[in-house]
Amino acid sequence: MRKETYLPRELGLLAASMLFLLTIDIFYNTKEWQIHFRGALSMLQTMKKLGNGDQNLDPSVYFAQLTKLTYLFSTLYVYDDDVCNKYISVVDLDCIQFSTDQEMQSLIYRNLGVTESMITCLAEVVKYLQLGETVKTIDAIQMDIDACEPGKMREYFDSQNGLIVHNQSMIFHTAMRLLFEREAKKQSPFELQDIVNTGVYHLKIDHEITNEFDGVGLLWPVFVIACEATSGEAQRVLQIYLESFQLYTGTSLERAIHIIFAVWERRKHDNNVSWISVVRELDPTILLS
Repeated sequence: MRKETYLPRELGLLAASMLFLLTIDIFYNTKEWQIHFRGALSMLQTMKKLGNGDQNLDPSVYFAQLTKLTYLFSTLYVYDDDVCNKYISVVDLDCIQFSTDQEMQSLIYRNLGVTESMITCLAEVVKYLQLGETVKTIDAIQMDIDACEPGKMREYFDSQNGLIVHNQSMIFHTAMRLLFEREAKKQSPFELQDIVNTGVYHLKIDHEITNEFDGVGLLWPVFVIACEATSGEAQRVLQIYLESFQLYTGTSLERAIHIIFAVWERRKHDNNVSWISVVRELDPTILLS
């Protein structure tokens, strides 16, 4: 694609290709996949300047939001001198924002249960962890997280796909709340088991509905919920859930399960061990998208 100018959709295709390279988990060296990620982000910044991506059903919006999520998931545990954090800050991703009007009609919601409001909230949590209250107070972030919690959505329960999307939405929101409570508010994981149980409940429903389909959706929210589970019962349910996908998923899930078990084991001796520190020690190149 050597041209002086590119159509927005051409840039979207290039960004999508780069995102594909990220998500198939072929880069085991941190700097390698982050270099490709930086290229994807640069494409998206260019697309935004060209005014592309105003429509909820535009594929470029979907890939832009996925790329932003990839950064937000990864920047929590990669080191400061890695390519991701050395050359890109969470503030740089402010350019990747879209309207929240009719956000439940967007491709990312229909496919993964994630709304633009949730992505914005997750970015706020990450900013707080990296920059402190210079951006937004912890109380303000709490209010935003509460505001974007999925509703009952009873009108969608007569549709199997609607129920799947709703459960995925609840799973993502639960993981985001757990991240906020654990890492920003410094709550003990043993004080958060009601939230964990909410996540486990929706994971069980999701598994019952989708057990004939291949795939686990977004790995990061499942990973966070699993890491924060402290009861033997919840851990058994999560172990069964995760291992049921191992036959047809890539290495990321296997690596994630290894980290989850390590967190559970270490928490027997240190109640407040953070999954972030365990990832940094054991497998900082993992992609949890």
